Amino acid sequence: FTGCLAHADITYDNVSGHTFRILGLLQHNEECQDSAMKRMPAIPLHQHVFEVALQQLKQGATITAIQMRNVEMCKAQAYRDQRLSDPMQANQRYHLEASDFSRLYVLHHRTNGIDVKRPAELNVDNWLNKSSRSFQKDVFNAIFHYSPRTSASERFELFISTSEMEEAAWMHVHNSQLILDGTFGISSSRLLLWIAMGLDSDRRGLPVALFLFSAPAGALATHTGYDTEIVSRLLTTWKTWLSSRPSAKGRVFEPAVAITDTDAKECGALIATWPSITLLLCKFHLRQCWTNKRSSLLGKKKSDSYWGGHVVQRIRCLEQALIQSTHHETAKAAVAAERQHFLKLQGDRSSKPSADKGLAFLAYLDSFWMRKDMWRSWSQSGRVEAAARMGIPIDGVLPTTNHLEAFNGVFKNKYLPQWQRSGYRLRFDVLILHLVRHILPHIFTLVRQRGEIAAWRRARFSVAAEGAPLLRSRAGAQSTSNSSVPWPGLVMTLSEINSPQRSCAPNDSSPLSAAIRMSSGPAVQHPPPILGRKKVHATG
Repeated sequence: FTGCLAHADITYDNVSGHTFRILGLLQHNEECQDSAMKRMPAIPLHQHVFEVALQQLKQGATITAIQMRNVEMCKAQAYRDQRLSDPMQANQRYHLEASDFSRLYVLHHRTNGIDVKRPAELNVDNWLNKSSRSFQKDVFNAIFHYSPRTSASERFELFISTSEMEEAAWMHVHNSQLILDGTFGISSSRLLLWIAMGLDSDRRGLPVALFLFSAPAGALATHTGYDTEIVSRLLTTWKTWLSSRPSAKGRVFEPAVAITDTDAKECGALIATWPSITLLLCKFHLRQCWTNKRSSLLGKKKSDSYWGGHVVQRIRCLEQALIQSTHHETAKAAVAAERQHFLKLQGDRSSKPSADKGLAFLAYLDSFWMRKDMWRSWSQSGRVEAAARMGIPIDGVLPTTNHLEAFNGVFKNKYLPQWQRSGYRLRFDVLILHLVRHILPHIFTLVRQRGEIAAWRRARFSVAAEGAPLLRSRAGAQSTSNSSVPWPGLVMTLSEINSPQRSCAPNDSSPLSAAIRMSSGPAVQHPPPILGRKKVHATG
């Protein structure tokens, strides 16, 4: 700014172009006459370029794909009016610049009813306020609980269940299996997402409820921003809401079995909400806990010492036996037998360091994992109980939370990227709207299409087979035994535990030891004693 007051006020007729009046100060000062522009004037982007790019964004295109399409269309002069415009007279451009994408994303979100120039919490509140001009009926109908964060001591809470998710909860989770776990890193705000999932008739994971809530003020990490109280509150709210819906038909919503990871806060919340539920722990997360503890004591790499490898293999055999156990006394006896073995090894100076570490691992098992209620949740006994409660074969009981882990991967790597800008996390209002309007409807559309294709395929080939059954049912492929033991003979007896050949020895032919040998590799043999050395000379 040079302080120049030069200006002109011109009055003219739009139709004839005649000038009626010119007023102003027409002389520039010296500083203004000597100055130069710091940048060229901005030239707006042609509207057709925005239209093409917005259509690509709607289809999930990346910024790179939009730029490549722009280059190709500019080269071919395929934009509207591009061939007719005179470059020396044009006041619009056709080439996309990096600065255009901010405006492009604002328009893109606006077409979906999101004003990203306003705070996200105001958008969500207006969508759910019936008296607001921005009220969104479809979003309102999909959310069964909303609590805004109005002070530092409160949490933002928003729980989602569409009509299809409500129907699936009663069909696939009530008196059946529930998978529960949480994830984070899905929003630019510090929000956690808890997912309740069931299995459909094809044993595919199906989300039946989503719970979004904020981490408490002062939390150092988002993923630790929850406790038993908040998880209990979201599950109780879901249970109460479902039980009060017309779809309940007088029933109280209650899963028979729930499987989750080894987080005690989740387990406590599930038991607090449904005291009679059969709680199972994911075998993958269980083995991960044990492996991490074993590695912290004995190292991650294969031990160079004989006794280190010996202790590791015996612990691995014990872990496999404990997971397969169906009687608590047998499992505790197995731990006791290993403890006696390691105590004997303490008497030798060369084996004592490894034996001490093995005893420390057994103490870790005893202190937390071997309490009866805890043992039942991760052992074969819990799966037997769950199968009996649901009236299904034991193979129908989930051993892991892999269905939900896979859904998390698809959710973060397939669905969210098409709405993200250069990989940046979404605002939570954008996340909520796309969950309700696009992501969840798409998931259930795929489920319906798979069912329709499967029904058509059965009908199509049934006609060719004149009505004869073509496939053996999943239930028919299972064992018809009503025994409480999943595989006959796969339970360790006390005599097997106390046997000196118990550590995966080749001459032990029991089904349990066979399974252990398959999972643990060859048996550990003591190194042969060196009695002496003798030179042998080769002769011709």
